[in-house]
Amino acid sequence: MNVKEGKKLMDEREETETLDPWFEKELVCPRDKSDLTKKGSELVCGNGHSYPIVNGIPVMLYMDERPTMPKAFQYTISLAKQAVEGELNPQKSYSGIHPFVQHNLTTTCGKRLFARSKGKLTSYPIPPIPLPPAKYKGQEMIDIGCNWGRWSIAAARKGYVPLGIDPMLEAVLAARDVTREMGLPARFVCGDARHLPFRDGRFEVAHSYSVFQHFHKDNAKLAIAEAGRVLKAGGTCLIQMTAKYGLLALWRKTWYAFRFGLGDPGGFEVRHWSAGEIRKFFGRVIGPTKVFVDGYFTILPEPGDLKLLAPRHRALMRMSAAGRSLSRVFPPLIHVADSLYALSSKPPAR
Repeated sequence: MNVKEGKKLMDEREETETLDPWFEKELVCPRDKSDLTKKGSELVCGNGHSYPIVNGIPVMLYMDERPTMPKAFQYTISLAKQAVEGELNPQKSYSGIHPFVQHNLTTTCGKRLFARSKGKLTSYPIPPIPLPPAKYKGQEMIDIGCNWGRWSIAAARKGYVPLGIDPMLEAVLAARDVTREMGLPARFVCGDARHLPFRDGRFEVAHSYSVFQHFHKDNAKLAIAEAGRVLKAGGTCLIQMTAKYGLLALWRKTWYAFRFGLGDPGGFEVRHWSAGEIRKFFGRVIGPTKVFVDGYFTILPEPGDLKLLAPRHRALMRMSAAGRSLSRVFPPLIHVADSLYALSSKPPAR
């Protein structure tokens, strides 16, 4: 290795080891919730658990138990190991829309809905997030399962400083790139929704969209309870779930029965929750919960995406929006929705 190559490697390692001081102060070990200390390119707790830092992103994953997304966990841990050993290639520059977003649009926003726009985006599809504006400048919120940061960006535009967490390192790096490109304040970390690396009561607002619905219900319940744990007393939690009796749900359950049998489908497939089931469980582990309609006929019904869709999908979106409006004046329609929001309030401290 010549001097020039050595300097380049040192510069890359220095970037890898750089860490926002906020993380050093606020992160805890996801296993035992103990404090962490930065040692070189890792964060280490008093019990010897270590977590690598990759290009400034803490990777707080571990494989002590079966992961919710085995391939994503394994790939992230493999990339992190390469980074610590100095073998990870630096990120390539790009122009226009981030290549990760272009290539993974259908995975994050809907395979059928966005098929025609994959690789052809000219702007980022950022939906309006149904949260009130931030109460004050710099109000922090956690976005669980952020992927490339779609909802984190939506929150930042309302004045929040989002902390996005996701097990996919490539997605988190993309999220950081895109928010920087937009000049928005945001932080990102790799982690497991079932074991959030934060102390109890850390955030005033928690959010998650199209994430917990994919977990086996036991894992979903762990993750929902974790969202409640890191929420401050008096805080707000907004989580989207897939409903049980909508037309899409009935079609999917028929297809699953044909494909997987009558048991749980396994893997990162969609599970369905009734409004009563959502209200009861969220109410128990977080606090009083209201359930309202997100949409019909699809689980990603964002009107702002119309220009990216085929004509038949635009019609579905318009029908979904009409159904959502009608459900506000005729609440029983909630029971035949395909996508629901759970809005929970954690009781104030006594």
